[in-house]
Parts: sequence; structure tokens; C-alpha cells
Amino acid sequence: MNATSTRDRILRGAGVALREHGLDACSVQAVLSASDVSRRTFYQYFKSKDDLLLALYSERLGGLVGRMRRAVDGETDGIGRIRAALTAYADFQIEGGALQRSLQALAVGEESLLAPMRERTLDQLVELLDTEVEKELGYGLDPLVFRNLLLGAEGLVLHAQASGGFGESEKERILAVLLPAYLNTLGGPIPLPRR
Repeated sequence: MNATSTRDRILRGAGVALREHGLDACSVQAVLSASDVSRRTFYQYFKSKDDLLLALYSERLGGLVGRMRRAVDGETDGIGRIRAALTAYADFQIEGGALQRSLQALAVGEESLLAPMRERTLDQLVELLDTEVEKELGYGLDPLVFRNLLLGAEGLVLHAQASGGFGESEKERILAVLLPAYLNTLGGPIPLPRR
């Protein structure tokens, strides 16, 4: 078995173990059992449980950024691009389930080992939205506009998750709120600060 497939097997096993035991109660031993690898093999790829969480979160966030880029690329008009980006974000949250909720909630804390990665991902998403909106408007906006909109989406998802889960009905409700909020913010009567 090659190194990539062993590492991936450990990451998949970690996802299973984390869903089963929760973030706090999940041990390296639980990951070993779910991955069917030895302790020695685990430590060839990861220094610690924290190192594993960083790798797992990085993989998840890379999937989010890629998914949103592909969704936006498939649309021809500004409203379609915004709708596609928001839908891709919401679908990603649903598919990630309890694991995504745990990692995302952990990453929000300033002192979290995942916080810097969350910040880098937010920066990538701000850049993506800025690029797409600039195509539509012909000029760039202050990046804080997009950061505000992204944090609002994240906050609504975290709120829905804390209230008992995030499924299709919650997704539709959040999209019904977010799409007009984004469009009214970007095209509203008060000019937004430019870059």
C-alpha cells in the first residue's frame, strides 16, 4: 500500500472515529481501530491527534474552496454565481455532517489550532467573491464586505447546527435569507466601500 493511500485511510478512519466518539472523547486508539493501522503507522504520518485534526480540517476546507470555485465557474450571470456559491457552501456543510460541525465549531475559537487555517480559507473565499463581484460591477469592493457576508453565512449555519442539525430544510431556509441579503448588500442604495 502506498503512502498516500495509508494517509488517506487514516484520515477516513479519523472521520469515522470522530463521528462516533465526538471531538473531545476521540482518542488516537479510536482512530487506529477505525483506520485499521498500527500506532507506529499512525505516527509515521501524524505527530499527534492535533496534527491529524489539522490535516483533516485542511482536507475539508480544500474541498470547500474547490467546490465553490467550480460552482461559480458554471454560472454566467452575477446572481447565478452568488446563488451557486451559497448553495455549494450549504451543501458542503450538510455533507460534512457531525464531523464538519465539530471541526467548524472548534475552528471558530481564537485560540484553536484550526483558527489560522479557517482564516486562510476565509481569505481565499473573500478573494473568490471579490473576483466574481468585480466581474459584475467593474470595480472591486473592500474585502471586509465579503468577509462580513461569509461570517454571516457561517454564523447562520452554526446556529442551525446548534439548534439540532443542518439538513435540507435548514439549508433552504438559510439560502432564502442569505441570497436576498447578499444581493441587497451588493446592489443596495447605499454605495459599498471600494477596494
